[in-house]
Amino acid sequence: MLLAQRKAMSSSQRAAMNRALSEAMLAWCDGNGPALLALYMPMRGEPDLLQACEILVAKGTSLALPVVVEKNAPLAFAAWKPGDPLVKDLAGVDAPAQRRLVDPDTLLIPCLGYNGDRYRLGYGAGYYDRTLAARPGVRAIGVAWSDSRVDFAPDVFDQPLHLILTEAGPV
Repeated sequence: MLLAQRKAMSSSQRAAMNRALSEAMLAWCDGNGPALLALYMPMRGEPDLLQACEILVAKGTSLALPVVVEKNAPLAFAAWKPGDPLVKDLAGVDAPAQRRLVDPDTLLIPCLGYNGDRYRLGYGAGYYDRTLAARPGVRAIGVAWSDSRVDFAPDVFDQPLHLILTEAGPV
């Protein structure tokens, strides 16, 4: 249902929502000052924050992307900036070709859906849940479309997020 909902979005609606979400993310970053921010390469209609990356870098924020270096393990994070070459990681997701591993203080995590207690739905592989369990001090910020809030009970291994950012603002 949530994937179909994403797919049904028009390109103009998606572009407007991406702009609004990028602005919300930039405002959050301005107020919370992440030094090393991990984001993600969007896939399957996920919110696309890449248009804000040049602004973040210009403001002095270092960026990283997640990398699957081992199946069924926490994610690693590699330094990245716009224009750096990408290659597919073990999960087939775009990741930095140069694997200079870093330790981000803030993770922007894509959400297929989320609930009122800030638990997220992903694609079921558990990479972010394992990552959050292994990094208890990291700020975990979900990124989702506002209409993807759904009611569900979290599984025992699910990790709550600190905040959800949507195109309508923080939740």
